[in-house]
Order: sequence, then C-alpha cells, then structure tokens
Amino acid sequence: MIAKVMLDTNLWVYLYAQNAPEKQAKVQTIVSEKFEAIVVSTQILGELYHVLTRKRLADTAVAKEIILEMVTTFPIVEFGDNLDILRGHVADESVDLSYPDLSRGSTSFKKAKAEVGEAEQGKLL
Repeated sequence: MIAKVMLDTNLWVYLYAQNAPEKQAKVQTIVSEKFEAIVVSTQILGELYHVLTRKRLADTAVAKEIILEMVTTFPIVEFGDNLDILRGHVADESVDLSYPDLSRGSTSFKKAKAEVGEAEQGKLL
C-alpha cells in the first residue's frame, strides 16, 4: 500500500498563484512524483480558496475551477463539518468566514452552517 501524502496549503498556493515561479516548479515536481499518493483535506481546500481570493491571487471563478479540479483529481479527507462550511464558503461569496471562525461554538460557524443548507440547493462544487 502506498503511504498517503497531504501537502500543506502553502504548497498548493505556490502551485496555483503564478507569482513565485521557482516555488511553483518545486511544488510541480513534488505533485508529479507523489501524484498517486496525494490526498487533500476539506480544510486545505477551504484555506486555498480563501488565500487565492482574499489575496487576489485568483478571481472567484478561477479559484472555484482550481478547487473543482482538486476535488475531482485527488481523494478528499473530510474533517467533521468543514466540508459543509467549504460548500457554503465556495458556493456563496456572501458567506464571509476567516478560519478562526470555523470553531464549532462560534456564532459565525453556526450562521454559516445554517446558510449551507440554502447554498446546497444547487450551488455545490
């Protein structure tokens, strides 16, 4: 059995941001060499989308395409309710969360979780 590999969010940012060619090339090599072993967490997907859009490294349409590509390419590891938050966050830009807001007891988490139900009515990744 092949050991699974999970790349840190920063590496995915380097790969897709197009603003650090040397780092991008290094990450491309890692992804190529470990392609069959890579898994991605829902948290990484959410963080990547957040960084790409908030730092204006990609517009929302491009960021959504990147996330969709990753979701359809690599196995996804779910961590609790973060998949629901990711769906709401990516599907509806009006859901404005920072990652400290994802703690289960926070008001933002509860509000976002309630909004996910509405977002799932046709706006899933």
